[in-house]
Amino acid sequence: MEEAESPVQGLQRAAVCSICLEYFKDPVSLECGHNFCLGCITQCCERARRRSSCPHCRRRACKRDFRPNRALANLVEIAKRFKAEAEAAEAGGRGGLCQRHQEPLKLFCENDRVLLCVVCDRSKDHRAHAVLPVEEAARDYKDQIQNQSLSLKQEREKLQELKWAAERTTKEELNIKEVSSRSTKGQHHLPLETSRDLKEKINTFAKNTICLSETLKKLKDSFLAELQEEEVVSSVIENVTLDLDTAGPYLIISDNGKSVCLGDRRQTRAKSRDRFNVYPCVLGCEGFTSGRHCWEVQVVEGGCWALGVARESVKRKKFRFHPGEGVWALEHAGAGHYRALTAPPTPLPLSKACQRVRVCLDYEEGQVAFFNAENNEWIFTFPTSPFSGEKIHPWLWVGLRSKLRLCP
Repeated sequence: MEEAESPVQGLQRAAVCSICLEYFKDPVSLECGHNFCLGCITQCCERARRRSSCPHCRRRACKRDFRPNRALANLVEIAKRFKAEAEAAEAGGRGGLCQRHQEPLKLFCENDRVLLCVVCDRSKDHRAHAVLPVEEAARDYKDQIQNQSLSLKQEREKLQELKWAAERTTKEELNIKEVSSRSTKGQHHLPLETSRDLKEKINTFAKNTICLSETLKKLKDSFLAELQEEEVVSSVIENVTLDLDTAGPYLIISDNGKSVCLGDRRQTRAKSRDRFNVYPCVLGCEGFTSGRHCWEVQVVEGGCWALGVARESVKRKKFRFHPGEGVWALEHAGAGHYRALTAPPTPLPLSKACQRVRVCLDYEEGQVAFFNAENNEWIFTFPTSPFSGEKIHPWLWVGLRSKLRLCP
């Protein structure tokens, strides 16, 4: 039967980097709560071909989000002293005895961070200091490491709650506006007294709407800033291609599978049950079932177009372009008019025309977001949708006088 790990042994293990198996050097914490040497995790990220991840839990690890863990660095120094004292005692053949008094080193001084014997504890040097049994001190410091890791996880959970609060606030604001609009339209049918009461309620609604709008703006600013940095600036751009077997009958696909435009005659292709038979749509070859993925689409020629993602099971004949039908997309309806293809569509008053759009898919979060790739400006994020394990593919719709190209 294996012996139970002592608190001192636990502290020593907690102070060691799992990559280099040495004491932490310049320790940093990842968003998932795990700790590594700065040099070790940086090398891991640089070796990653596409997206870097935590060596422990495989959650996404972004170099910009590494947090120096000074508390852990201090604990490492304490662990080193524990080990040095023990090794010195063993080298002298004293089995963990105080060099000065030849008594067992059973205590730890928190002020000076050294091991003590009972005689040292009574001396004037340590009499006023905080002194703990060695096992208890080791247990406390190990708990500090674990608590800090837990704190980092809780911070991430709070950020997620902030995102959810932003979505709830948006719905509340829309409900208030809808009630106010309906009430105003039906006012002339109501008795005078009821109408006055209704006016007061509408005024109250209006005030609440202003407060909610301000709160929503703050929440969105915080959320979008975090999203831009995490999803856009740090994301690796995927190399995706178009699946010829899904292309609509009038679509012309380039030989390298990167560009698509609408032709004026039906193309001669082999029959495929995966082909879009009615609309000029095409899926990407790549189907994602996990992780975060970003790719960019260049608008080579204007006109009407739509781009985003679609479920692999999306209908191949007549269907509507919105999440309920398995499509999450941004549309350019011509003349600089952009819409998010929700149900009903959401108009998007963009500050400038999009010549290059970045599509960001977070499978686990059920989230699809769009950015102007030229200036990293956020465009739109769809409400969270569970993908339920189904493959999600890049999706393009090409109208008249349009040509789209996947980058790079």
